[in-house]
Amino acid sequence: MSLRFLSLIIIFLLSGFYLFQLYSSNHALSYLPEEGKVYTYKYPITDLFISIHYTSIPSDDLTQKKNLLGTVTFEDGWETEIHLTESKNTTEITFVTSNTSPLILSKPLEVGDRWESNVLDPGTHSSSTEKYEIVDIIEDYGFSFGTIEEVVQIKKTISSRDYVGTEYFYIASNIGLLYWDKIYEDDERVRYKELVDIK
Repeated sequence: MSLRFLSLIIIFLLSGFYLFQLYSSNHALSYLPEEGKVYTYKYPITDLFISIHYTSIPSDDLTQKKNLLGTVTFEDGWETEIHLTESKNTTEITFVTSNTSPLILSKPLEVGDRWESNVLDPGTHSSSTEKYEIVDIIEDYGFSFGTIEEVVQIKKTISSRDYVGTEYFYIASNIGLLYWDKIYEDDERVRYKELVDIK
């Protein structure tokens, strides 16, 4: 076996190992909040604040690597709960806003990924189509809490018989929702919800 052939085999093996590490790293990244911490959000339009305390809950589903219960507390003391799950291949983020569908991410996440879902509103008996697209992935994002390994920007377009709208979600690794922007009819981009504190 020639030295050149042996060198090519070593390069091939190292390249494969590097690609596997890159794939595994992206697959292993969590987009859910950390257990035991309290996340405080502000709704800038109304000046409303909520805090969400996340605790781990057991699951019979062995494919789930993270199963969180979020206890949401409003300023007046009223409480409700949300449920978030994550497996090796998917992350499901539920929002406090009841008329918003959960955000389901299929990993690894890549710019240009697109998916859609049809949603039936039981209150109005009307359906809407929700289209999603990953428009950017920002690495080493500087934030007031420190540097975030990865922030994924997701565009959501909603279309129904009575409404067409666009929203942007910024989902951070090991945090979940960072920002939520809405685009209104006059193309004004408004910050609907933002993370302001983690304890």
